[in-house]
Amino acid sequence: MRILLSALGSSGDINPFLAIALALRARAHDPILLLDPHHASRATALGLETRTLSTGIHPDAASEHPDFLHPTRGTGVFLRDMLIPCLEPLYLAARDILATEKPDIAIMHHVCFSIPWACEQAGVAWGMAATAPASWMSFADPNRYPMMPDRDAYRSWLLRPGNALGRWATAMMVDPHVNRLRRKLGLPAQRHTMLEQMFSGVVNLGLWSPNFRPPAADDHPRSRITGWPMLETDPACMPTDEQERLDAFLADGPPPILITFGSSIGRTDARAMQLIEQALPLLRERILLVAPSDAARRLSKDPASVCTVSYAPYASIIPRCSLILHHAGMGTTAQTLRSGIPAVLLPHAHDQFDNARRTRMLGCARTIDAHRATPDRLAEILNTTLGDEAMRTRCRTLADGFSREDGAAATAAALEEVVGAPKDADRAATPDAPPRVHATTASH
Repeated sequence: MRILLSALGSSGDINPFLAIALALRARAHDPILLLDPHHASRATALGLETRTLSTGIHPDAASEHPDFLHPTRGTGVFLRDMLIPCLEPLYLAARDILATEKPDIAIMHHVCFSIPWACEQAGVAWGMAATAPASWMSFADPNRYPMMPDRDAYRSWLLRPGNALGRWATAMMVDPHVNRLRRKLGLPAQRHTMLEQMFSGVVNLGLWSPNFRPPAADDHPRSRITGWPMLETDPACMPTDEQERLDAFLADGPPPILITFGSSIGRTDARAMQLIEQALPLLRERILLVAPSDAARRLSKDPASVCTVSYAPYASIIPRCSLILHHAGMGTTAQTLRSGIPAVLLPHAHDQFDNARRTRMLGCARTIDAHRATPDRLAEILNTTLGDEAMRTRCRTLADGFSREDGAAATAAALEEVVGAPKDADRAATPDAPPRVHATTASH
């Protein structure tokens, strides 16, 4: 089976597609990835066949925008200023790949709006994949969106007008820009691109654990929840000096609190860094901070109690920590739940509010509003969570189930079923043959 995979966004958006590509290759299929320049190099380091877009969403562009983390304006900033400019290059690159490679199916992140247009013109089956439940609107299992209170349940009579308002606002942000491009490409206008197009393909994938957000009664009939595709082999490497410092720190004392705000937040959230700096004296705990060096320098005055690194492999680091303070991005949330470690969550924007609420409702975290938190309140919640043995037991119990799931393999199996490919591909990979790697740039 020849399959085109594509995604745009942060590491939390890209990593699942890298994991799926590796799972497909392990089953003797031929994945080809279309990625932005920043993430394409990671795919080629994994030996995956890759095409590189002429442009993309660089992590610095997202993290340095002053409104990217705003609870209400942040999504508009991402869509208008970062995503929309990528759609035409994405369409043109996908059109060329479809013509030359003739894949059996194309699967893309649900914000890659323009690839389905190229697929329909080329007669190639396509499907979309969402990396977080917030992308699937549901009345049976409602999501928490920005400006909604953090509640276990929401009144049903409020959900319909609320969702209608959300659909309208999203359409106003996306559709005019999308239809301007569609007219340029000779395509008719369409409505509700962001929230409805994903359900028009042959399959719609939910790339999260069914124990995190199970299938809902009003999910689209072609929707499948396949689990978190975890990237077990990360080509990103720590600088040698950081690796040595981290190893020595972890071996030198009790498990620390891990603080991280993800690849698209850590560079700019000065308020969060200030909040942490002021809360540290109230904690009396060892701290491992994963953040860019500019932010880290402010907190590294005492190397015995605070270790700062710019990057760390979460899969191996989180199990060695006592607690995680993070932003509730989907990738960090998944890794934390699979590790069985309690968390304190400071959601900032986008899908983070819903991820935080669902984690809290599982009994695995406490949440605090990132825009209203005080040092005293943050320290109080961290100390309370550290001493909560019932939560720690709950986390370990659920982690056993989460860690048994193989979302990448389940996604590969689902695609085999959709395409009708045999589970053991007819053409087995030659063991001694090197992987096919093409790091070409699609520029138009």
